[in-house]
Amino acid sequence: MNTERQDPKEFCLKIHEFFNKLPKYKMGKIKEAKQKNSHINGGVYVMFEEGETYHGYPRITRVGTHQADMKTAPDVPGKRQSVWNRMMQHFGRVKSELGNKDVSIFRKKIGIAMLNKDKDPYVEAWRFDLSTPEKRAKYDSDKTKVPFNKQWQDEIETRVSEYIRDKISFIIIPINNRKKRHDYEYGLISAICQASDFLPSDNWLGKFQDEKMSMWVSNGITDEPLTDEEFEEIKQCCKDFK
Repeated sequence: MNTERQDPKEFCLKIHEFFNKLPKYKMGKIKEAKQKNSHINGGVYVMFEEGETYHGYPRITRVGTHQADMKTAPDVPGKRQSVWNRMMQHFGRVKSELGNKDVSIFRKKIGIAMLNKDKDPYVEAWRFDLSTPEKRAKYDSDKTKVPFNKQWQDEIETRVSEYIRDKISFIIIPINNRKKRHDYEYGLISAICQASDFLPSDNWLGKFQDEKMSMWVSNGITDEPLTDEEFEEIKQCCKDFK
């Protein structure tokens, strides 16, 4: 068996070419996507962002999954543990457009970037987990910190929801096996980010993240990249995505 690694730039391009052939859905159309793919519960999602390109293809700016590291998660997830449920945590509430950045690192990163771009000192509060009254009280007890502001917090959550729904599109790789979801998530992130020409546009909001990254991710960049064999398996899995 040939175990040699592909050139990172060639492999990154192949990944983009393949995923861009699949039907993509804007996050604002997530209900439609779920209806057409009601047979899918477990999966890895791959996201693209308006205005971002890689060699002429929409550029992948996030790869993620659900409960990848939880030992209690079953290999065939139920509705509460599905990839769709995880995506809805990123999406936010359907009618109010509010969300919870403390259950979605994706939302938290976008909010941080928005606040950093605006040089808004409230980014200090946004970085903390303020999901309960007890945590907010503990945070506010430190008078050196920017105080929690419910009205402004909700305004940022709404802005994050609008950004995700307007600018982000996605595909799903159907995978019910928990270990494979985790391995393929990190393997894809690593394979993509190893390409030296995988760069954001000058106007990409993600440039204002706390960390200097080309994707909205925290982990996986330094993991083992996807192998050719794993990529072929992903291609087969994607035949179930409509």
